Amino acid sequence: MSTSEKPNRVRVVVWTVPRSGSTVFTKSITSNGDVKCFFEPYAVAEHYGPEGRLKAPEGGPEEPTYTVEAVKEWLEAEDTSERSVFVKDLAYAVDGRYHVMPKGYRNSFLIRKPVSVFKSYYRACSRMPGDPEQNYRDWLPKDVNIFKCLSDLVEYVESNMEEDFCILDFADVMKNPAEMMKKYCDKVDLIYNDGLLHWEQGLPEEETWVTGNAIRETEAEFQWMANCATSTGWGKGIKHPPAEGEAFPKVVYDMAEFALPYYEKLRNHPKCLHLDS
Repeated sequence: MSTSEKPNRVRVVVWTVPRSGSTVFTKSITSNGDVKCFFEPYAVAEHYGPEGRLKAPEGGPEEPTYTVEAVKEWLEAEDTSERSVFVKDLAYAVDGRYHVMPKGYRNSFLIRKPVSVFKSYYRACSRMPGDPEQNYRDWLPKDVNIFKCLSDLVEYVESNMEEDFCILDFADVMKNPAEMMKKYCDKVDLIYNDGLLHWEQGLPEEETWVTGNAIRETEAEFQWMANCATSTGWGKGIKHPPAEGEAFPKVVYDMAEFALPYYEKLRNHPKCLHLDS
């Protein structure tokens, strides 16, 4: 939707996997100040809530009020009288319990090549104290194929919800941010303008990005979102360390290979948006 049209405030959720570029994508969406974000509320419930199935390593923070049912109620209670509402979350957090997905939201999906996802995850774990490979195994969901969870969620939405969802590949956004952000906004009825292409450094305050204290606490300690926090726009400060000279354990490549068919399925899905050229 262009800025010349009457503003249409909407509620949108983007489902994704960790290290997909979704944090900088969310920062772009919220950079014009007309969008309020709920940042990974289901993931907070999954990792830090009292009923979470994928608890963080021992000693992590706790979020006693975050249950998936409570998150559903919070999101459905949000109105759009002043700003659109945008939710960024991880598909595996609702895997097998789709009944907790919020009603009244347009669903969308962000994908990224698995090898890029898992290498990025390993790099993030390398910044933490201790052995990087052990950190990698501790923080990733146990016995969960995160790309299969995303693919299964797409199938569920396609089969059970009467809506025109879309899929977006982070690599395409990086190649042409203006074209792909406009396509995405047009598809989900968010307002696009060139302000979505650049932003101020730092992570937004709670008023703009609502999230659990656990997210901000772990970010302060481990700097999971360091690249996003130091960026000022698409391609401006977003670091992509070269593969040359880097060493990754076998588990990184094994997980990427296992996930690849699900990524390719989503990449080739008819609802996936692509560059014009």
